[in-house]
Amino acid sequence: MVDVLALQRAGADGASVGTTLGSIGSTLAAINIACTIFKFRAPGMTFMRMPLFCWTALCTSILMVFSMTPLTLATLMLWLDRHFGFHFFTVDAGGNLMNYANLFWLFGHPEVYIIFLPAAGAMSTIIPVVARTRLVGHRMVVMAMLATGFISFGVWSHHMFTTGMPVLSVSFFSAASMAVSVPAGVQVFSWIATFAVGRARHNTPTLF
Repeated sequence: MVDVLALQRAGADGASVGTTLGSIGSTLAAINIACTIFKFRAPGMTFMRMPLFCWTALCTSILMVFSMTPLTLATLMLWLDRHFGFHFFTVDAGGNLMNYANLFWLFGHPEVYIIFLPAAGAMSTIIPVVARTRLVGHRMVVMAMLATGFISFGVWSHHMFTTGMPVLSVSFFSAASMAVSVPAGVQVFSWIATFAVGRARHNTPTLF
């Protein structure tokens, strides 16, 4: 007879170990990309001359370095809880389950922008080509990307409003959650303005 509980335990262990190793690998890859951009740009390639997709790669890498670390800690601490009698998250033994929630969401919300920023960089690269003009507000878009990455670390607890947080904390994270939409809006209006001043060809890539 199959021991279902044993399979569940093995699955949980595999998930925690796999996530730990994956997040460590992602962190090392992000450090590699960021260091490459900082140290191995072409001669004369200043930061403000750098293509926007490279900027998104840099911002994403910095986000990964700082957001993958809490995830690595959370899954490592969970594994220690399960196998070595630690009690980081075991409430009955003096641990705090909310520590796991905070560590996970400290990764989980910047991760949204780890997905969003490369796509935004691709759009900022493609749109000037199909509009046949330079991107409007290149410097502002760069600042918006940096602001998005910075603010994204101050919004994680909006996933935890039902956990009994203090009103002041709820107010702060609500304000940050609204503020992060501003730099995203800067990028969208830059794309619209680029289409407006350009001479876009109405072919399949442009319409897509």
